[in-house]
Amino acid sequence: MKSVRIFVSSPGDVGAEREKAREIFERLQVEFSGLLEIAPYFWEHEPMRGDTDFQTQIEPPSKFDVFVCILWARLGSRLYPGLHRKPSGEEYASGTEYELLGLLNESPRTATVQAVTATRAVLLNRSIFEDLIARYPELREKIQLVADTRAQADLMRRY
Repeated sequence: MKSVRIFVSSPGDVGAEREKAREIFERLQVEFSGLLEIAPYFWEHEPMRGDTDFQTQIEPPSKFDVFVCILWARLGSRLYPGLHRKPSGEEYASGTEYELLGLLNESPRTATVQAVTATRAVLLNRSIFEDLIARYPELREKIQLVADTRAQADLMRRY
């Protein structure tokens, strides 16, 4: 039976949304029972050792079939800079950024970006996206960083 492994990334301010995602995966498992195994990965439910940080022990998102990132007001907690740095030497803003950029750098797959309101997913059209960027300038920086990182990775793969 085919298994679909799903990495769920999110900071601590979206606990209710993570629980909703877990419920959705459980319903999908019932619906596809016998045909497909739905295997979500929530790192906080995994056993962790106390001799190192959490991020070191979390399996990389690039090893999964699907990556789900749930965000609201926070990007997450900073990582220990002695263990985790970008190739440029800069610190990661959070574990979520580490996971997302790691996925983009390590996986040749393409990504689809969707914005989610409550439990309803909506695709962003240009005017809504521009309004969102205008209200949250730091979001533009994060999106640009992801785009630049992906473009650089694509360029490195070609040459």
